[in-house]
Amino acid sequence: MSHRLSLHVIVLFVVVAAAGLVSGSSLAARAQTAGDICRYDVVPDGVINAADTQAVAAAFRTPAYDFDGDGTTDLDDVMAVGSAWGQQCVYTPVSTTELRQEAEAAAEVVGPMIRVTGNPDASACGYVETPLGGPAEGYVRFGVQIPSSGTYYVWGRYRAQGSSADSFRIQVDSGPLQIWRLGQQPWLWRPAESSPYGTAYTYQLTAGLHTITISTYEAGAALDAIEVTSNPFASPSWKNGCSSGNPTPTATPGPIATAGRLNVDNQYSFWGDWAMQVGYYWCEDPDTRTNCKPPSYIYDQAIATGYDFMSLADDTINMSPAMWQDLATAADTATNQHPGTFVGVRGYEYTGNSPYYNTEGHLMTWGLANYPIDLRSALRDYYPWLAAQPPSVIAAFNHPSRLGDVDWELSDFEYHPEVDERVELTQLNPAGTSGGVLSTPLERILSAGWHVGAGGWSPQRNQLIPGNRVYGVMMSHLTRNDLLAALKARRTFALDPTREGALALVFRAEGGSWMGSSVEAGSTFDFEVRWNDNKNRPLARLELVGADACNAATGAVLRSQNTSGASGVWSGSVTNSSPWYFVRAYDSNNVLVGWTSPIWSHRQFATVAGASTLPAATWARIESSNPGTRFSDWISFKGDGSNAVLMRFSVPSGVQVKTALLKLTTAARSNTTDDMNIGLYPLSRSWNASEVSWLNATSSQTWA
Repeated sequence: MSHRLSLHVIVLFVVVAAAGLVSGSSLAARAQTAGDICRYDVVPDGVINAADTQAVAAAFRTPAYDFDGDGTTDLDDVMAVGSAWGQQCVYTPVSTTELRQEAEAAAEVVGPMIRVTGNPDASACGYVETPLGGPAEGYVRFGVQIPSSGTYYVWGRYRAQGSSADSFRIQVDSGPLQIWRLGQQPWLWRPAESSPYGTAYTYQLTAGLHTITISTYEAGAALDAIEVTSNPFASPSWKNGCSSGNPTPTATPGPIATAGRLNVDNQYSFWGDWAMQVGYYWCEDPDTRTNCKPPSYIYDQAIATGYDFMSLADDTINMSPAMWQDLATAADTATNQHPGTFVGVRGYEYTGNSPYYNTEGHLMTWGLANYPIDLRSALRDYYPWLAAQPPSVIAAFNHPSRLGDVDWELSDFEYHPEVDERVELTQLNPAGTSGGVLSTPLERILSAGWHVGAGGWSPQRNQLIPGNRVYGVMMSHLTRNDLLAALKARRTFALDPTREGALALVFRAEGGSWMGSSVEAGSTFDFEVRWNDNKNRPLARLELVGADACNAATGAVLRSQNTSGASGVWSGSVTNSSPWYFVRAYDSNNVLVGWTSPIWSHRQFATVAGASTLPAATWARIESSNPGTRFSDWISFKGDGSNAVLMRFSVPSGVQVKTALLKLTTAARSNTTDDMNIGLYPLSRSWNASEVSWLNATSSQTWA
């Protein structure tokens, strides 16, 4: 047998003193009774008081009259009326809804309207427009999840390029197509209305998903963002900074509920599900799509059953722009309605398509600002695309496994250093858990060179939400930014469903380096493990696992510790013999109930031959059957050990290699049924590539 291988606005009102006229009809039209002026923060200072009632009263007085009796009709009269109204008010604020979306991240943008990015004057540095001079066509469509039935208003942040480039059309659901005239302004918030500072349109909306379509009426008008609100006196002024992913919700986080959470240096344990696929709609029967519920239903169920966070996603087979936007809306709504107690995040799964669907594997992706391009072909397309994404984007191996004829092991976990800093996590349900072997072991993925953190095993589309808080994250506060940062840092642990939402595991190296990080370890690796089960169920055994040179799929147990505590600390030291370490936890029934993200003792990227960091290898094949000959046609091995391949890499001056990865890919084989082990050995003697043979290292020096 042989193997041949290759190296391969505040529009409150406007007062015009001349002629004693007050122009504020848009505001006045929204205040139907005097009682309305006692309920809203019209002057957006965070306080509902007489200043707000004066603003409304000013809008109502058209024309003004000599209320104060000084012989003139002027601003003093308007303010006097406002003061009188304010004194009669009992201030009883009402709860209002504000739903915000970026235009460039909308569900659909149809040409000739285009997305424009990189403009710092725009919210999130992006907007949509039909370019000036082009046809007055194209539209942008939003999906909005309305929490409760009522009267709503639509505001937009816009930019006009002239009197003939300042108008859109707006349509809500299948309602009338209305002209939205804005006026010539650079980046200003205005409500949808028939004329500048005219009467605002109102929309009676029921709870649930609605669509808002804004189409071009005059080319050159740009739309930056929208806000859908139930506040008749709203005056948005927000502008997001440039970032990726879901817009950060504006709700202020509340205090952390620390009860039952493991606290290590003010980093607290939180539990949730980070890779839940919903098939867009959660269905009792996902094949026939019957008895389906929207993403908001899943978030409601997760919140009701104690989840701290959840990501909902769908795959490239099912995803559409409308689904993409609906997932974001549902995530933002759930997060904003539960500040400091729940975070929702939108995700996306690279799935591939026939013939790759069952032969390569799937990857989850989070933090994308825009709808992902169609990536249904192969990993060779997905990885370069992923490498070009912003550093904030996070990816994860999704249900990596090989079961029957389904191979989801991502081309044998072929290592791609260009995306190593994007692929941060992996789903796991390895041998020893209560559910049996469902996934590839973490050890194999780490031995392939990937630097991934631990994640749990998410349920299928028709499984119930309770009982799957198997992703554990350590962070200081429960916000979307904190969550994404902790996941990016791999400060995670994973759980068997028997310990969901209860067990917390923390693994750190000497000096306080957290799981997920790399350390400059010396001859020993010093570590500490902390754990706590808030249901007071003890652990029975903890194991420190490292690499096994003989079996990459299982790793080696380097140290173990028996325990009977539901909480505790274990510290120790081992000879630094592995490039990575992680911890496993077992219960008294020998069930694997938890495992941590690794710590890398030395971390090095992009050291594969042929990459930009090292020149290609110098190599030669030598054979015992041709002892005096050196071969350079191909790298070849034989099962009987009768040939060998020598390799040498030139390391640039000043570069210290700490970790190296050699990857050989089979190009041909003469025996397709038997396995062959290939060993890697260091050479203690230098050799000349043009003179080497089975007998000699150089023309004048034998190997003996």
